[in-house]
Amino acid sequence: MAYCKSPTSLTVLFLCASVLIGCSSSTKKTALPASKTQTALPPTAGQWQAVDLNTLPNWGADLSAARPALLSNCAALAKKPALQAWQAFCAALQLSDDPRSAIQTHLQAHAQLSPDGKAQGMATAYYEPVFAASLQPGGAYQWPLYGLPAANGATLARKELTPENGGTHAALQGRELAWLADPIEAYLVHVQGSTRLKLPDGSIIRMAYAGNNGQPFASAANVLIQQGVFKANEASNDRLRAWARTQTPAQVQAALNTNPRFIFFKRDTTPPELGPAGAQGVPLTLHSVAVDPAYTPLGSLLWLDTPAQPAATLKLAQDTGSAIKGAARVDMYFGTGEAAGDAAGKIKHPAKVWLLWPK
Repeated sequence: MAYCKSPTSLTVLFLCASVLIGCSSSTKKTALPASKTQTALPPTAGQWQAVDLNTLPNWGADLSAARPALLSNCAALAKKPALQAWQAFCAALQLSDDPRSAIQTHLQAHAQLSPDGKAQGMATAYYEPVFAASLQPGGAYQWPLYGLPAANGATLARKELTPENGGTHAALQGRELAWLADPIEAYLVHVQGSTRLKLPDGSIIRMAYAGNNGQPFASAANVLIQQGVFKANEASNDRLRAWARTQTPAQVQAALNTNPRFIFFKRDTTPPELGPAGAQGVPLTLHSVAVDPAYTPLGSLLWLDTPAQPAATLKLAQDTGSAIKGAARVDMYFGTGEAAGDAAGKIKHPAKVWLLWPK
C-alpha cells in the first residue's frame, strides 16, 4: 500500500474468494438482468460524463486475464454497503470466462473529469520493495520501522518523532518492528507503504501500512535538488544511497525530516505468492491502481489510457496514497522487487480515466 507515492524516480526516494451474491451452490447459476434504471454515481469531488463503452480506446482488448482479480474485487465489495449496486455484475462475472459480457451488460462508462471539467490526469507507478533487515538492532541495522505510536505521538511531524540529534520520541520507543541497514531504504518503505524484509537467517517477512501521523507529504528529494546535491534527471536510488553514505546520520535525518509525513507499520501475513494488501484489503495485482478516494471509490473498475502502458486497459481501484490526489490520478502497482522498482520510478505520464460503474 503506497501512502506517499511519488511521480518520478527521484521522488521515489523519499482471490478467488467466493462471491456471495447472485448464486447458490445448490442451484443453477443464473445472471441477474441488467438494471433498468441507472445506479446513482458515487458522490465525489469530480465530474462524470457518460460515454459509450464501445468508444473507449482499445476496448476490443482481451480481458480474460483480469477475471481472477475482478472476482477477488467482487468478494471485497460483498463486504461493503456497495454490494447491492454491484451484485448483478459480480453474479454475471462468475458465469463467463470473459469479463467483457458482464461489463457490457451491467456497467456504464463515465469519463472522469476534474471539478473544472478537465479530462486529463496523471499516471505514476509504485512497487513493493525487498530489503535486508533484522528484528534486532545491531551492526549496520540501525534504521527502524515503527508500529503505531502512543497517543501523544499520533500527530507529531517526522522531525519531532525522529529528530536529527539521534533521539527518538517517547511515543515510538519500544514500538520498533524491524531495523534496516540503509536510511534511504528505510525511507523508501515509507514512500511505498509496504515492504518485504529479508532477515539474516534468510526468511522473509512483510510489513504493511498501519497508519500515518496525519501530516502532509512533502518530497524530501526536492530539498536535495534545491541544495544542488542532484539534478532532477541525475537522481537514482543508488545515487541517493551513495550520497547518504557520505553524510552523518544527523545530516541524513535532517534531509528526511523535511517530509513531515510519517508512516507506521504492522506485520502483514498475506501469503508470499500474493501481492501486498492494498487499502481495500485485497492483495494487489498488476491490475491494481491507487487512487484518490475523494474522486474514485475503492473497488471501482477503471479504464485507463496512458503512455505508461502499451495500450488502454482495465484497472481496479484498490489502494490509496497520500501523494495521489485529484481526478483521473492513478498510481499503478508494478509488482515486487528491484526490477519493478526501476520500472515504476520511470513512470510519470498523462492519463485519461473512465469509471465503469453499475447501471
